[in-house]
Amino acid sequence: MNDFINLYKENLIAKNKSNNTVEAYITDIVGYYNFLEENNIDPLENDYSVNCYVQAITETKSVKSIERCVIALRSYYRFLSDKNLIKEVPKFPKVDRNERRDIGPILTVEEVEKIINCIDISNIKGVRDRAVLEILYGTGIKATEAISLTVDDVNLDLNFITCKDGRGLERIIPFGRAARNAIVEYLSQREKISKDEKMLFLNLNGKGLTRQGIWRIVKEYNEKASIKKIINLNTLRHSFAIHLLENGANPKIVQQLMGTHVMNYMDLYFDYVSKDKVNISYNNFHPRA
Repeated sequence: MNDFINLYKENLIAKNKSNNTVEAYITDIVGYYNFLEENNIDPLENDYSVNCYVQAITETKSVKSIERCVIALRSYYRFLSDKNLIKEVPKFPKVDRNERRDIGPILTVEEVEKIINCIDISNIKGVRDRAVLEILYGTGIKATEAISLTVDDVNLDLNFITCKDGRGLERIIPFGRAARNAIVEYLSQREKISKDEKMLFLNLNGKGLTRQGIWRIVKEYNEKASIKKIINLNTLRHSFAIHLLENGANPKIVQQLMGTHVMNYMDLYFDYVSKDKVNISYNNFHPRA
C-alpha cells in the first residue's frame, strides 16, 4: 500500500496542492491503513473497510475531522480508480452534521501559565517552543495559520502579526507583551537553526514546523505541567476566546481576531462563560438592575 500512497502523494504535489493539504491527506490515509492493520481488516474489501473506519472514528473525532478524513479517502480512491488500480470507488457512509459540536476542555489562565512556565528556555528548542505557545495563546490563531507565518508577517514595532486563513483571507492580530518578549528572544537565536528559511517557526533541522510539530510541542508541555485535561491543537485557541469573553471583550472583536470560522463556535463559547460574569454584566449594564 505504501506504493499507492506514494503515487497519490506525487499526484497531489503535481496538482500544486499546498504542503498543509498534502500532509493532512497523507496523514489521514496512513491512519486509515493503520486502523485496518490493527483490526485485521482486509484493505481490498473497500466498502467494508471504509465503513468500519468511518464508524470507528465517529466515536473519537469531531464531525469536521471525520469529514476531512472522508474527503481525503474519497480523493485517494478516485485516484486509484483513475489509474485502474481498483475496480470502483467505495461507497462512503453519510456523516451526520447535526451532531453537537464540541470545543473540548478549556484551560484556565493559571493552567496556561503553568504550561508556558515549565518550558526550559536555556536552549534554542525551549526558546522556540515558548514563542510558539505564546503566539498560539496570545493571538488565538490556528496551528495551520501558525506554521504558515513568515518572519515578515511579524511587526514588532506595532506588536501585530499578519495572518491568512485557509481561504486566503487576511487579518491583522495584535499580541501582548509576553508574546512579544518570547518572539524577540526567539528571533535573536533563530539563526542558530537557519539563516535562509523565510518561515517564522522552524524545526531543529532548519525547515518550517509542521502541524504535527506544533502538536508535539503542545502535548509535551501539557504533560510536563501535569495538566490532567485531554487537550487538542485548538485548546489554546478556544481558551484564548473564552478568556477574552470572560473578561468582558466585545464578541464582535473576538470574531474579528479569530476569523470567520469561529462564528460556528460562538454559542459554545458563551456556554463556557460563567454565570457570575453574566450576572455581573446584567447588574452593571441593565438600567433597572
